[in-house]
Amino acid sequence: KKMFLSIEGSTNYLSLAISKKNLIICNKTLNIENDLPEIIIPAISNLLKDNSISINELSTIAVGCGPGSFTGIRVVIALAKGILNSNYNLQSLGVNGLAALTMSVLEEAISYNVEYIISMIDTKRGDNFIQLFKVNYNDDKSFPFFPLNEIEVLDLKNINDYLIKNKLEDKCILFVGHRSSEINSNIITRKISKNTFQKPDAIWISKLASYLTNKFENKNYIGFIFKEVEPIYIRTAEINN
Repeated sequence: KKMFLSIEGSTNYLSLAISKKNLIICNKTLNIENDLPEIIIPAISNLLKDNSISINELSTIAVGCGPGSFTGIRVVIALAKGILNSNYNLQSLGVNGLAALTMSVLEEAISYNVEYIISMIDTKRGDNFIQLFKVNYNDDKSFPFFPLNEIEVLDLKNINDYLIKNKLEDKCILFVGHRSSEINSNIITRKISKNTFQKPDAIWISKLASYLTNKFENKNYIGFIFKEVEPIYIRTAEINN
């Protein structure tokens, strides 16, 4: 059995998905006010119950570990660890939400023949968490994209400096995520993802995790997917979020 429960709560949405063999069986998205600790357990229980799935049928919990809201990440990871501690048959995977965003636009990038994807998540402080990924067109035995740098915090008014630093002035880039539609650079050929939901989502957490385990079980992709579920915090003061 390879059935995944995926959980993402690093933004102002709680997103849940259950998948098998890289196919989404069901999913649910709820707005988060300040009630994530109260709604997350009933939401998961209802998703399982409504689709006649028992927790014993699950093989893996895949969790969006950030970057994003400290509170959301903390609640989701604490819940996931509680489930794992009570169900020893379950495996865990932690997923970088920026990589999940990249996975969500991979086919779109390939359709444009774009080599680079820049994914962005709201920091809730007027700037973005940002990471650069390169699409892999050369090796079908490796993962279809990989990160080129570490996660950074960037004010979008400095996007041109970011592109120059990464030697992307003349490259065609697909942008996805928070405020991506506001990108306006005169030194690049830019494309903005047509995704209507430009946030990390459990569907893509699930697809990324199951793709990796189905095709590349012996690979360890340090940087965007992890065997341990631990938070990805970029700012030391993120606890104030």
